[in-house]
Amino acid sequence: MRHLDKLENTSPGSNTIEPIKCAALSCRLPLEAFLSKMQKYEASLGIWGRVNVGKAAADKISWTFKEKEEIQRLQTYLDIHIGTINMMLAGEGLERMNLYESKAKENALEVRESLNSAHATIDVIRNGVKGQVDMLGTMNSLLGSLCGVVSGEIISTLQQLSQVVNIVW
Repeated sequence: MRHLDKLENTSPGSNTIEPIKCAALSCRLPLEAFLSKMQKYEASLGIWGRVNVGKAAADKISWTFKEKEEIQRLQTYLDIHIGTINMMLAGEGLERMNLYESKAKENALEVRESLNSAHATIDVIRNGVKGQVDMLGTMNSLLGSLCGVVSGEIISTLQQLSQVVNIVW
């Protein structure tokens, strides 16, 4: 039963656990009754039995013929309940698989959305970098033009100063 309690605590469909517990517990009473009947044969049938050979043989014959039908009934009863438990456990397993499959699909969708968002961000960054490269190229050519103009003016001014200095000397 401890195994069923653990299963119930982790189970997505714990409504299936109660019927499984009931089916398992319904096997307990017939098994206990059978075990109590077996107690009177324990001395003859058990591995540690210490009974005289005649009584042991009589008990074994009695066990074979008297309890044969009861053993078959118990076996059939247990087979039916074990089959039922196995079917319920299989249903529980399928339910869990379906739950995990839907969670996996949700996770895959979240990952896909995150990837799409990351791709969009990368595209924005790529476009921003391209724009900055274009702007730097434009600024570089403007600076080149400005340097050309400024150096031309400086040369012109220096030439004028040189002429003035030549006149003054």
